[in-house]
Order: sequence, then structure tokens, then C-alpha cells
Amino acid sequence: MFRHQGHAIFAAVLAGLVLIAYRAAPDNGFHFDDYANIVEQESLHVEEPGLPELVDASLSGEHPQRFVANLTLAVDWWRGDGSPRPFQWTNLLIHMVGALLVFALLWTVLRIGRVGGDPFAAAAAFFGAAWWALHPIQVQAVTYIVQRMAALAAVFVIAAVLAYLRGRLNPERRWRWMILAVTCGLLAAFTKENAWILPLLILLAEYGVVRNSGSLI
Repeated sequence: MFRHQGHAIFAAVLAGLVLIAYRAAPDNGFHFDDYANIVEQESLHVEEPGLPELVDASLSGEHPQRFVANLTLAVDWWRGDGSPRPFQWTNLLIHMVGALLVFALLWTVLRIGRVGGDPFAAAAAFFGAAWWALHPIQVQAVTYIVQRMAALAAVFVIAAVLAYLRGRLNPERRWRWMILAVTCGLLAAFTKENAWILPLLILLAEYGVVRNSGSLI
């Protein structure tokens, strides 16, 4: 009973804390590199969200290799006709999803390591995720629009590590989780290049977490 209701409560409170902490973020505007990467990039200024327009926007811009991030920027430009408000809301949503993934990852790690019972693991994971989400160092990634590239890449990386752990510890559904992990890893790599740290994180997950409950690869 606690596993489902307790986790839902922790997740709801965590999302609420993020909204409260960043309640003024949607009123923020464009700053610094936002102009070079968004405002001055006419290829991202999509007026009709057709497939050709979105593909062209994704593969152009200041960093064409980051086409996943470029796609989100183009969609936000279309949604708000150039207003920074939709961009800020998307950044806030990305950060919220990241916080929830951190919660899920920490709970998984603590549960695998058999650190206390499930209520303790869930509570510890919640406080760890809240610390991560509300730490002042995150302000730039949330309110500085172009830094969504780093924030979104982090979301995909965390999701990939989480999926990998679930796959390693669930043999019956291993390939489903592994396909999800690879997909998230590729999305992260084409969002921002620092996501290429993922193989090292997978290795750390293997030797730091999986070894506590099963054989290593």
C-alpha cells in the first residue's frame, strides 16, 4: 500500500516544491546566448508546425548536432510566436521531470542496496531529489533558456541509467528496459555532447549498484 500511495505523495510534493521555487520563472526573458541560439536563428522561427519545417529547424541553428534540443526550441517559438514565456514553462517542466527521475533513481538504488525498508528508502530518495531540485545551482539551467540543452540532456541520461538498472534486475523484461535505455542515451547525445559521459555512469551503476544484488556483466 505504501509503495503506491507513498510514492505518489512524495512525487506530488516534489513537483509542488519545484513549482513554488520557480513560480516567477515564466516571467523571465531572453538573456545572453539566448539571442545567438534562439532569437537570431531564423531557422528556428517556425510559423506552421509541419514535419518539413520542424525537421529543418532541428537540423539547423547554432548547434545542428543538438537536433533534439533544437526541435523543442522550434516548437516553443511556434507556441508563443517568439515570446519567452513558453520557453520558460518548458524549462520548468523539464526540471520537474528531472527531479522526479532523480527520486525514482535514488529509490531504486536504495531499494537494491537494501538500505532500510521501503518507507525509509522512499523518504530518503525524496529528500535527496528535493535537495537536487531546489539547490541554487539549478537556477541557471532552469531560467536561462538555452541551458535547457544541458537540463534536457541530464533528464535523458538519468532516465537511461534508471532504465538500465531496471533491465539488469528484471530478467523477464530486460530487453524492453535496455531498448529504453539505449533510446534515452541516443536522445541525450543529440541534445548536448556532455551526455557522452553516460557509458561511464552505466559502468558505475554496474559496479556500484548491481553488484549488491546480482552477478556483474
